[in-house]
This record gives sequence, C-alpha cells and structure tokens, in this order.
Amino acid sequence: MKWLGAVFISLALAILSYLFVDNRNIEYRKAVVKRDSYSLKISNYGTLEASKFVQIKSEIPSNRAKIIEIIDEGSRVKKGQIVARFDISAFMEEMNNLRYKINQAEALLSKTKKELEVFKRAGEDNIQKIKKSIQIAKINLRDVKLGSGKVKENELRQEIVREQRELNLVRDELDDFNSLLEKGYISTRERDKVENRFKNSQETLSIKKEKLKNYLQYEWKKLKSEHEIKLKELKEALESKKIQNSFELQNKKIQVSKAKNSLNYLKKELERVKTNIKLCDVKATIDGVILYREISKMGKRARVEIGDSIWQSQAFMQIPDTDKMIVKTYTREVDLNKVKVGMGVEVYLDAYPKKVLYGTITYIDTIADSRANENSTKRFKTIITIKNIEGFLRSGMSARVDIVYDEVKNRLTIPIEALHYNQERYFVYVDNQKDGIKREIEVGRMGKKQIEVLKNLNEGEVLLIR
Repeated sequence: MKWLGAVFISLALAILSYLFVDNRNIEYRKAVVKRDSYSLKISNYGTLEASKFVQIKSEIPSNRAKIIEIIDEGSRVKKGQIVARFDISAFMEEMNNLRYKINQAEALLSKTKKELEVFKRAGEDNIQKIKKSIQIAKINLRDVKLGSGKVKENELRQEIVREQRELNLVRDELDDFNSLLEKGYISTRERDKVENRFKNSQETLSIKKEKLKNYLQYEWKKLKSEHEIKLKELKEALESKKIQNSFELQNKKIQVSKAKNSLNYLKKELERVKTNIKLCDVKATIDGVILYREISKMGKRARVEIGDSIWQSQAFMQIPDTDKMIVKTYTREVDLNKVKVGMGVEVYLDAYPKKVLYGTITYIDTIADSRANENSTKRFKTIITIKNIEGFLRSGMSARVDIVYDEVKNRLTIPIEALHYNQERYFVYVDNQKDGIKREIEVGRMGKKQIEVLKNLNEGEVLLIR
C-alpha cells in the first residue's frame, strides 16, 4: 500500500510545482532545514455515545408489576430518585392475607407446643405408675416365695404336727379304755366314744396332710405363677408404653416442627411481599437522563407507558452511564496496520473546539462494516473510550479523533511544500541566492505540515519553496 502514499505525495508536489514555476522575477519563500518533533496522526470523525447504559428493570416476579406512574423521558435524575411506580394493591391484599394466616399459624404453634408438654408430663406419669406397679409386683412375688407363702406352709405343717400329737394321745387313751373294758371297769359305750374321737383325729390328720400337699403342689405354685405373670406383664407394659410414648412424642414433635415450618414459611412470604412492595418504587441507580425502552405489546414493539405490565428482569427504561464515553468511528483498511488497541487518541468536539480530550482505542472490529464503506473503501469500526471527568460530554456530540500512531522526535525536517517529486524521486531546491540548486534527497515519515529528512540535507541549510 506504500504506492498509494507515493501517488498522493506526487500529486501534491506536482500541483505545487505548477503553482511555483521557475521564474526569476518571482521572489521565492524560504525554509530552513531544522530539527523538530511532531506526531503522526490519522484523523477520523465520529459520534459521542455513552460507553454503557444502566438498565432499569422490574425485580418483581412474573408480570405482576403494572406501571401506575412513570417519570417523563429526558428527565435528569439523581441516584436513588424514584423514576416509576408499580401498582401495590395486589401485594397489599396478599400481605393482609398472610398476616391473618400468620396469626393462625402462631396460635397453632402455641397449641402444639402445649400439647407436647402435656403429653410429656402425662407420659412420664404413666411410666412412673407402671414402674411403681412393677416394684409392688416384685415385692408380692417375693412375699409369695419367701414371706406369706412360706408362713402358710409352716402353719399347715404345724397343724399336721398338732393333729398327729392329738391322734397319738387319743390312740393311747383308746388303748387304755380297751384294757379297762376288758376288766369291766367301763362300759362299751364309754370305750366307743374314745374310739370315735380316735377316728375323727385320723380323718382330720389325713385332711390336713392332703391340704398341705394341695397347697404345695397347686395353690402355692399357682399363686407364685400368678405373681410372676403379673410382674412379666407389667414389665412388658412398661416397654410397650415407652415405645408408644416415644412414637406419640415423635408425632407431637413433628406437629410442632410442621407448625414452626409453616409459620416460618408464612413469615418469609410476608417479607417477600414487603420486599415486592418496596420494589414497586423503582429508583435510579446512577445520575443521568431517563430514556424509555420499547417492550413487547400484543406481539409488537412499543415504547413503555402507564398501564403496561412489566415482566421480572425486563428492562423498560435506561440511563446512559456518562462517566465513560465512547467515540464510534471507522478506520480505513490502509490505516489498519497503524492502529492498535491501547493507542492514545486526541479527541476534538465541535461543541468545544478549544478543548482537547484524551482517550484510548479500546476496540477495533475484525470485519469490515459494509454500511460504513464509501467508494469501495473498506472501513472497520473503531471504539475510542474517554473519561467524562468534567461532566460536560453528551451523547450525540460530533467529534474528530486524531489517532497518534507514531512520534518523530528531534529529527531533521523540512516543510512539505518545499519537497518535489518526480519519477519516484524526491528533491528540493537549495538556496544559492538565485533560483536554487536542485538536490535529490531521501525522506522518511511525513506529518501534516512537515516531513522527515533522512539523507542529503544538513541542519541549517535554506530551501526555496517553489
């Protein structure tokens, strides 16, 4: 692409040569070869825009946010200022319903807690009663085994001993009466009375022995078994009661937990509704100017207005963030090799021609923008970012940007108008007090008004501009 630059220079020099023809009667202007510094720039034009837009959205779930107030578009607002209001009537009704339900839930929780405490006390009382019954049953069983049961056995044995003793006495008496009867001292009737007593004593002794035998074999074992069974049943009842109490206690605790969870859920729902009510006052998050956005209405796009229902996270207004501004411009294909992201840029505004702003290239598109191409020259969108320190920058301002792509520092330079070009050679006219001596030179980087000299000129030499 260097030949394009050469053609441009040659055309410029040809025009200058035509204007300043060799004429001895003309007094030529002069220029001195000197050291100088200058910047190499690419100038483009563009429009100032906000670097980003802060979106104002609905944070209320679903599309329950219905606009009842909205600030006029173009209004300048401060951070925290209310810019729109949503209808709160549905949320107020929901809040009242929740408060009623919370009162009911609190009453239910109080009731379940009391029932739990009552059940704990009643359950413990029942357990203690069964434990006392077990202690009594143990004592009764021990009594049967070692106490009253043994005493009754001893009593029966003592009765047998007494009856045996009585029987022995009656037997001796009967023997005596038999002897007396043989001797004729007593009557048969008297002897029969004693014999009858003897038989009665035998029968009584036999009954008492049978009674002892029955007691030992049946009655005492039955009594002992009954007490053992009762003790076992009480122990089983205790374990069963413990299990039942544990199960019912767990159910009571679950009921309390459910009541707590229900109450907590309702309280969270109340806080959510309160938050939604607060969110019905939509506030600006930065200082700036309000801009309306289009939203979808009945399948079409239209600007937001009072009465519209806004979905959650749907942006319906925006504020340009003017802390950082951008200039959107386009760079020609021939200049792409000279510009890079991060380069410094001088920005000049039509509205403030005496102010120079400084920015940085932050983006260069990788694909040519067909809409910006003129005369088949490919152009690439370029974004320059500048800080709005003084706060006077506005979106839509026209701007000229000078992209500084190189610096010439303390080099020999001459004015461009002193340079001539012919047949791919550069030359100048060195002053000799006449019409000048033509001298071929080698040049380097060209600025807007001067060009760098690489060879064949010395500092201080005077050139004719012709």
